[in-house]
Amino acid sequence: MQNLFIILNYLSILVMFVSLIILVRQAASQMQKLALVVTFSLLSCCLGFLFNSEALTIEEFILSQKLKYAFITFGMYYMLLFIMEYCHYRLSNVIRYLCLGLNLLVSFVVLTLEYHSLFYKTCWIVENNGHFSLEKEYGLT
Repeated sequence: MQNLFIILNYLSILVMFVSLIILVRQAASQMQKLALVVTFSLLSCCLGFLFNSEALTIEEFILSQKLKYAFITFGMYYMLLFIMEYCHYRLSNVIRYLCLGLNLLVSFVVLTLEYHSLFYKTCWIVENNGHFSLEKEYGLT
């Protein structure tokens, strides 16, 4: 099952690269710029999942967790902006800045997770049938 996940992850990375190439070759518009940022965020998140599945040390697992969570928060923020633009719905600046501030806060907590226990209290590596995974105890529970 782990090998199937890795193959699907490589396939999704290929799709994201092709999508980026297509978006870069288009005429620049607000929608195209938002789609480009969303696609880049999703690509970075997929790379984080790939690094997670290939990691062998606790430092590699932590780096992959940072990559996944830091980019997925901004991917969701820009996906919201893309959907609002696509549906011609005007989002107030207060809501935009509140969402952006929340994403920055989450990203900051994730990027500094080894210095506090807000995200993980502790984590360790577990080996199962030749595949390694990160077991963790969550903070603030």
